[in-house]
Amino acid sequence: MQIGQVKKTAKASLKNRKLKAAGETLVYILLTGGISQVIYRILLSSISTIPSSYISYIITLIITSALIVGNYKYFMSFSNRDNDNSTKISLLFSGFNSFLKVFGYNLLIAVVVGVVLGITIILGLIVAISSGFNSLVLFILVLIAIAIYVVGIYLLLRLYFTLIIIAEDETMGLFSAIREIFRLTKGYVLKLLLFSFSFILWYLFCILIIPIFYVLPYVQLSFIDFYYELKKEKEEKITPVIE
Repeated sequence: MQIGQVKKTAKASLKNRKLKAAGETLVYILLTGGISQVIYRILLSSISTIPSSYISYIITLIITSALIVGNYKYFMSFSNRDNDNSTKISLLFSGFNSFLKVFGYNLLIAVVVGVVLGITIILGLIVAISSGFNSLVLFILVLIAIAIYVVGIYLLLRLYFTLIIIAEDETMGLFSAIREIFRLTKGYVLKLLLFSFSFILWYLFCILIIPIFYVLPYVQLSFIDFYYELKKEKEEKITPVIE
C-alpha cells in the first residue's frame, strides 16, 4: 500500500465535488458542535458553568454518535463515481440505527482512557510522595507515563476504523467490529501512524488559511480509502492461489 496513491485516490473522488463535500461537512460540524453550544449558553443562564459543560458535552456525544455513521456513509458513497446521484446529504441522517453501537464505542474509549489515566496519575502521585520526590523515582515514573502514552496511541490506531466498519455493515455488532479491525490493522500500525502524520500541514492550513470544512472531506476520504486498501490487501493474503 502506497500512502501517496491512497491520497491520490481520495483527491480523484473529490474531483468536481469539493463544494458538495464541504457543504455536507459544514452541516455536520454545525449539528455536532453548534447545537451543543446553543444548549450550553441556555443552560449557563440558569445553572453553574461546570454542570453546563458536562451536559453540553453529553449532548454533543449523543448528537455525534447519531450522525457520525451517516457522515462516513456519505463519504463512502463518493467511491461510486458511476452513480453520482447516490451521494446525497440525506445519508448524513441514515446512521441512527447504529446510534447505540457508536455511543458504546465512544463510552468504551472514554472509560478505558479515563481509568488508565486516573490509575496512572494516582499511583504516580502515591509513589512520588512516598519516595520524597526522589529524582530517580520521578524519572522512572516519567518513562512509565511515556510508555503508557505510546500504548494508548497504539490502541487508538488499531481501533481507528471501527466506526467505518459499522458504517459499511450496520448489522455487525460493536465487539465483532473491534475484532475485525484488530485483524485488519495487524502489521499496519506504523503505516497508519505515518499516514496520520501526513496531514499535519493540512491541519495547520486550517488554522491559518483554509476553512476546516473544506479540508476535512479530503482527510475523511483518504482514511476511508486507506481502509479499503487495507481490507483489499488482507483479503488478497488469505485468498488461496488456484493453479
